[in-house]
Amino acid sequence: MPRGFFITEHKVLRKDGSTAYVQGSGSIEFSKNGEPISMMGSVFDITKTRESLLQLQESEEKFRKITETSLMGIFIYKDYYVYANDAFCNLCGYTRENVLQKHPWELIHLASHESIKAVVERRLKGEEFPKEYNDLIYIHPDGSQRVMRVISQTIFFEGSYAGLGTVMDITDIQETNKKLEQLAKTDNLTGISNRYHMNQVLDAKIVEFNRYKEEFILLMIDIDYFKRVNDNFGHDVGDNILKEITEIISQHIREGDEFARWGGEEFLLMLPRTAQDEAKTVADKLRSLIDKHPFKNTSNITISIGMTAFHENDTKESLLKRVDTTLYVAKDNGRNCVVFNNALQL
Repeated sequence: MPRGFFITEHKVLRKDGSTAYVQGSGSIEFSKNGEPISMMGSVFDITKTRESLLQLQESEEKFRKITETSLMGIFIYKDYYVYANDAFCNLCGYTRENVLQKHPWELIHLASHESIKAVVERRLKGEEFPKEYNDLIYIHPDGSQRVMRVISQTIFFEGSYAGLGTVMDITDIQETNKKLEQLAKTDNLTGISNRYHMNQVLDAKIVEFNRYKEEFILLMIDIDYFKRVNDNFGHDVGDNILKEITEIISQHIREGDEFARWGGEEFLLMLPRTAQDEAKTVADKLRSLIDKHPFKNTSNITISIGMTAFHENDTKESLLKRVDTTLYVAKDNGRNCVVFNNALQL
């Protein structure tokens, strides 16, 4: 006799009023005329399985809603990316179809490929390690680069271990930080190092001296009668003089020399790996250049320079005090001159 098979699911109401789900399966025998004559089968309670499936579907739906509305990039990878939300695709500059064809390291700068491969291998083995962030350079299809902050962790996904990660673009933040760092160590008017940064340079140079005994010379430069310039010609003229003097000195020192505006009309110039006679020659050349320079909208401008070398028993404080005192000796000697003092005490 002809026989047919069936599988059905039903929602049933229990005697106590609760709801259950059952699955039935079996076979039906038919007569030659095609009429059912007997049925045999079994019924199973699949309530827990159905509830788990519904919970899983709800969880997946919540995950999709959260990730697809998130402004943060979210991805899941195995050997290739297996999930990427819209934000991640937009941040990387690829379509979702293209992303899902890529290994996790393929979107990242070549320099990081090996380290990312190692992380991927560990995650796919199920290793758990701290959820630390990494700042990685992602390469867009057009070759442009963006810095992304990536946080990832190991998860179990679709029957095997995978990596789940989030990314945010921090390129602009890294650039508000570099500018802020630059502003923190730069004099706004002249564009050279400011007092704060020069103090750091001196600290580092003293540590270097104590380790390698590498001598350096410090010059303190002051514009003569600068207050008269401001009083007679105005602060705008005074500011221009500060900028012109900065430019003149900057053009006649070495790349490794450190030049800073110490405050007001005072400057510090540090000459590393420089013999005393050579430093005197540099100082007198700078003094002469300023003396001969035709400054606009004002009378002749000159500078006075005090110089000293750092000694083994010096501190930053004793060095600065000595060079400052030496500068005032130059001023007392009539200004527009260079005075060198190599004694630890005046």
